[in-house]
Amino acid sequence: MAETAVPPEQVLSQAAAMDAAVEAPTTTTALTDLDRVLNLNAAAIGLGLEDITYDPDRLPGLIYQSDDPEAVAIIFGNGTVLVESATPAGARDVVADIAGRLADLGLLDDATLTTDYETSPTAVPVPPEFEVESDGTETAVYSDGEPAADEPTTGDDGDTKVYRAAESESAGSDAGQSDSGGEGFARAPNSVTADSEVPDERAELYCPNCGLARTKDAATLRPGDICPECKQGYIAERGT
Repeated sequence: MAETAVPPEQVLSQAAAMDAAVEAPTTTTALTDLDRVLNLNAAAIGLGLEDITYDPDRLPGLIYQSDDPEAVAIIFGNGTVLVESATPAGARDVVADIAGRLADLGLLDDATLTTDYETSPTAVPVPPEFEVESDGTETAVYSDGEPAADEPTTGDDGDTKVYRAAESESAGSDAGQSDSGGEGFARAPNSVTADSEVPDERAELYCPNCGLARTKDAATLRPGDICPECKQGYIAERGT
């Protein structure tokens, strides 16, 4: 199944727009896959709210800022973590620190299995809610699969192959993925956004993947959260 991926600069620019950036003349970027669907609400509390910026309406990821070492990490619900640090050692330390603290919270089974990382990544797997800044092409990541017709290979990362596809061609596959269930992340089509004028008592939060539904005025969930029931869908909002 294909998963949308974007250049790391797109992720970091969105974080910078939320006042989260490393002020250094040169920086190191690192990418790790925690291989777990993460509850970002629980992660935000466990990592310390004073070091966290979490606004899923602007960026569907948790921003963690570290002063020592100076670094910014963007943690997505699909388990992807992108780190920008002032030094290579800082990037390594932040990856290990995040993995260890999430393991202490019970969000990871074993931190020793999640500290491997890639430096200077060219593509970052992101959830469907991420607003891709299109330049006419889009990167798709295929796990253990073959490229679609007429999609030339541009890289090979172990079990994950990276391809470039024309935007018009990839848009259809992404749309099909976002509405599907199974092992992927499900997103509801035409859902009401967080900026909707629907009153809370007439709004409902639901998961398009498993059908979980709760009234908005009685729920602690927010649109964009990982579904606490199936841990594969993203919570959306609709009028009742």
